[in-house]
Amino acid sequence: NVPDEKAIGLLTKTMKNGDESKDVRIAAADALRMYPRPEVGQALVAVLQDRNFAVSWQARKSLQLMTGKDFKFDQAAWLNYLASEGKLG
Repeated sequence: NVPDEKAIGLLTKTMKNGDESKDVRIAAADALRMYPRPEVGQALVAVLQDRNFAVSWQARKSLQLMTGKDFKFDQAAWLNYLASEGKLG
């Protein structure tokens, strides 16, 4: 529960890894909400259309918590917001 910037890379890689356990990927997407950085937001957006809906859902929830916004599963809207507003955290 103590965010460590060094964990971002591993958490992102784990979340995106379709061969990893669903539960582990969900946990990684949840943990990433603690890192309100542009690259983390983009990584979460990247899995909004994941084949596993539970992973997509958690990525959306993490984005909501980081931004206070909800563009549902619309990757283009999220990316546009992150690029123009960039308000995380």
